[in-house]
Amino acid sequence: MFKHLFIGLLLSCCFNVCFAQLPTASVLIDKGNKYAQSYTLDIQLECENAVKMMVSNYKDFTGAHWTAFEPRVHWELFHEDGEQFVYAKFLDKDNNEIGPVSDNILVDATPPANASVSIDIPNKVSNKKSHIVDLKINAEGAKYMMVSNNGAFYGLKWQFYEDELLDWELEKGGDGEYTVYAKFRDVAGNVSETVKDKIIFDTQKPFNCSVEINNGEKFTYRQDGKVDLSIFANEVDSMLISNDKEFADATWQPYKTTTEWFFENGDATKSVYIKFKDMANNESGIFTDDIILDTTPPQDCEFYIDAGAGITTDINKKVHLRFGAEGASHMLISNFPDFRSARWQVYRNEIHGWKLEGEEDGNKVIYVKFKDDAGNVSTIFRDNIELKRGF
Repeated sequence: MFKHLFIGLLLSCCFNVCFAQLPTASVLIDKGNKYAQSYTLDIQLECENAVKMMVSNYKDFTGAHWTAFEPRVHWELFHEDGEQFVYAKFLDKDNNEIGPVSDNILVDATPPANASVSIDIPNKVSNKKSHIVDLKINAEGAKYMMVSNNGAFYGLKWQFYEDELLDWELEKGGDGEYTVYAKFRDVAGNVSETVKDKIIFDTQKPFNCSVEINNGEKFTYRQDGKVDLSIFANEVDSMLISNDKEFADATWQPYKTTTEWFFENGDATKSVYIKFKDMANNESGIFTDDIILDTTPPQDCEFYIDAGAGITTDINKKVHLRFGAEGASHMLISNFPDFRSARWQVYRNEIHGWKLEGEEDGNKVIYVKFKDDAGNVSTIFRDNIELKRGF
């Protein structure tokens, strides 16, 4: 009986020793946070009576070795974003192995990418008096955003990311340049660089505007109706030019200070009309200049020597000239067909005492042509007379 009791007690002790529960062990990455912004973090290790430990980023502990147990270790994860694990196992003083245990964390060390904020107005120029605009927003991987009219983002809180903000009110004020700023944050807490966009508000029309035809000349005689325009305006981007004050069929063109222009055929006073527009679409009033298109030379021209007499006996070779030319302002007279050494002179109906050329008696010819204010020149007219002085 005592023998059986002894054997039973011995078996009970062996069972309790062999099946004694090992200590609880654990590994905790970055205090249990769900996300990490760095590949290097603190890990906490717990295991009662542990004297050694083995820690690894690999489940099979590839390349790891036993080291003295430490409750806190500065640990380096793989240098890549995504879910990562840390594995640990322990030895107590009796070389009992406890573990392995593990913990995981989502690593995101990359801030939102391709961040931008854009004021949704063409050319970033507006003529609105109110500074209310729509914003287009982009940031890959963003969960939150902060938008501000100043780069300090003073007093603002993070809001959920949206790809547009309608009716955003910029700072109040007059004409000038205004800026909107934005930055973005992902779920891991990574913050992007600050991005911005600018807009110019301009409610003023172009000023100091003018147009001048052929540098202010009164006439043009070109048959093709071509003239040169001198143009000026401050704060201007484009212009509209027409021969019609209603600007029928005219199209906006880039502003320039000089351009060629053409008038339709037909002698008359010709007008050109112009108006200007700036980048904010503010339009100026209408400005105009005119010029007389005259392509017709003097008409009904006539020329007589001594009232048409066929002979002169004047010993000094002097004769009387008489002219007629409708519309003439100047005339050119010469004893030679090539008008050598002749000069244009103011038109008049007659000239007394014109001296014939040459020392010999005989047939003498005088040539004349006429010009109007526009510069149109007539054909050459001529008359002749016989010089007979009787010696």
